[in-house]
Amino acid sequence: MKDGRKSGAFAAADYPALRESLAGYLHEDFQETSGTVTGAVELFLQEASAEEIQQVREEWRGLRRQFAGRPFEELQTALIKLGIAWRPAAEEELRRVDEILARDKA
Repeated sequence: MKDGRKSGAFAAADYPALRESLAGYLHEDFQETSGTVTGAVELFLQEASAEEIQQVREEWRGLRRQFAGRPFEELQTALIKLGIAWRPAAEEELRRVDEILARDKA
């Protein structure tokens, strides 16, 4: 891993697209502007460039892999460190984001 970190150690710097792009849509007022996390992610897909979408998709998959099998709270903490205000309450919410990000850009 970068900077000599142990394998599995989380660093927000390893996820620049999530910090810069997705965090801009999942900000503290996203429920007022987008209604739901689903609405915010769909808005991102509508407005972002193909390159931004691809970067977010790759980093989201990497984040999900990094936290697979780990306590749910660790992923919630990682989202905070990425500047994402959304606090998923269950794995199902994360899977819904997985599904939305996997869609082709319309």
